[in-house]
Amino acid sequence: MKPLLLFASFLLSSVCCAQLKPIPRPPRPFTEKEQEMEDCNHDCAFRPIGSAAQRRKLYPFRETASVFLVSFGPSNGVVMGSSLPSRLGKRIDPSKYKEVKRLNSAAIDSLTSILYNWRYRGVIREIEKRMCYNPRNAILMLDSSGRLVSFIELCFECSEYRLSSERVQTGEFCNQKFQLLRSFFRSHGVDFGTRDD
Repeated sequence: MKPLLLFASFLLSSVCCAQLKPIPRPPRPFTEKEQEMEDCNHDCAFRPIGSAAQRRKLYPFRETASVFLVSFGPSNGVVMGSSLPSRLGKRIDPSKYKEVKRLNSAAIDSLTSILYNWRYRGVIREIEKRMCYNPRNAILMLDSSGRLVSFIELCFECSEYRLSSERVQTGEFCNQKFQLLRSFFRSHGVDFGTRDD
């Protein structure tokens, strides 16, 4: 009986004296002034990171021989659920796209300027994620043999994107970045997925 009593008292003292980790508190809501600053900092500001040659040294552009802007859509009458009709390491089949536009050297420099030089105006504390995602456009990067090495898939409707890998550097997606990219696609003749109608 004594060993059982000793074990019970040991167990009770262990429970009473155990150090419990405090439950983390939820983050404090922003004050009105902090929220205004946060909203302002999410806007885009033109803050160059370097020359066009320096931007081309960032991945994936440093391993890219050609860049294409494309549009694509669901097949068989499906309204939602588009997916990029190409796989990494494979040649792209232009017949699977609605529009395919190859960029020249100057256009690639303009694209890298949009991606890397337009950045958050200031320090941000929260990144908003939207639940919707119905991509219809992408930036495809091909190697010298015409195989897809990386992509940036875009949903202009939802202002969301998907990358072919974590290595792809896109710059910061500040508030106006999607509008800048949408205008860039439109100026190069890619209409599907870039119009509001």
